[in-house]
Amino acid sequence: MTNYDGGVSKYGEFSYFFSFIAIYSIFLKFGFDTMILRVDMNDVDLIRKKFSYFYFINIFQFFLNIILYISLKIPFYVVISAHLFSLSFVFSELLRRDNKVGLYLLFTNSFFLLIQFLLIIFVGSSHLPFIFFISYFINFIIVVKLVFSWYKQLILVSPSIIPFSVIRTYFNASVLEVSNSFNSHGITYIFSFFTTNDILGVFSICKKLSNGVELPYQILNISNAPVYSNLRNFSFEFRVFLKKQIKLFFIFGFLFPIFSYFLVFFLIDILLIPEKFINLFYVLSFILFLSKALNGLTGPTFTLIKIFGNLNSVARFQSIYYLISTFIILLSGYLSLYFHVNQLDLAIILTVLSSMSLLIINIFYLRILREKYNIVLFKFI
Repeated sequence: MTNYDGGVSKYGEFSYFFSFIAIYSIFLKFGFDTMILRVDMNDVDLIRKKFSYFYFINIFQFFLNIILYISLKIPFYVVISAHLFSLSFVFSELLRRDNKVGLYLLFTNSFFLLIQFLLIIFVGSSHLPFIFFISYFINFIIVVKLVFSWYKQLILVSPSIIPFSVIRTYFNASVLEVSNSFNSHGITYIFSFFTTNDILGVFSICKKLSNGVELPYQILNISNAPVYSNLRNFSFEFRVFLKKQIKLFFIFGFLFPIFSYFLVFFLIDILLIPEKFINLFYVLSFILFLSKALNGLTGPTFTLIKIFGNLNSVARFQSIYYLISTFIILLSGYLSLYFHVNQLDLAIILTVLSSMSLLIINIFYLRILREKYNIVLFKFI
């Protein structure tokens, strides 16, 4: 066992701050979407031209951070991605309209992940300087400056309020993308209310590892989104293509995360997990990896509901749903504290509740696709 020098605890100590800043970075996506979506969404070249500037900034910042990480010997699991806009609606629309753009972006992000993976091998220190805050601060300043200089406004609004306003459809579509990110970062922030820094650090590491196994699932979703749009007339070709895709999602979306879980047993020494938290690390990793597998099994549900569904209704439903699920997680945490539930058990409870959130909404969307649009992905749902 590698000597533990507090890396997990240090990471957990600041994880709540990272998640808090990440939540506000999600709000910036609304400002970015409303700014760029003033142009015609069918003009892919114009959108790509506007978006390329933001993408270049993120690429430049990433490599700048890599230099800082190497020079300061920061470990892999606290490397924070610089892509604040990677889940924005503009990204989604570009990928849906232009397959080559999507593959290029996926290749670039995969390359970034590879570099981060190499850091875990060659950088072994577990110090956590405040230099991390620079990453989000730079993004915040850049976005505020650009939005104010171009449109004299910055829209910072809550995903729970936007869908109830009389607004254009693209704003509701943006809610669908952003609410997922909000829910993802929000659970880490909520975790900080009820757990110690060590447990929060272990959870954050498990969460980051489980997010990595989604890459094949995301590649399938993004690369095939243009095909779904082109075949949206429910033709025979559409159903044949969809049937083939479900088989691929079973392999890469379900089986890949399941078998990838066994890799976590080889990461204990590298990640500097304290011996007393090793079992918790295994349990939380299993829950999160299983959650990714079950969501991957649901296939292109989220993509299809955006293409075929009523964006206004779906956005409102999803916002209400995430608001309720967040309240349930918070209530569970406070009740666990009231009844003096063990911290390790509490971490497992909160992880299970947060993991079930996305799965439940995916199952609900599966039923909507079947009942309203006669798109049957699984006969037993």
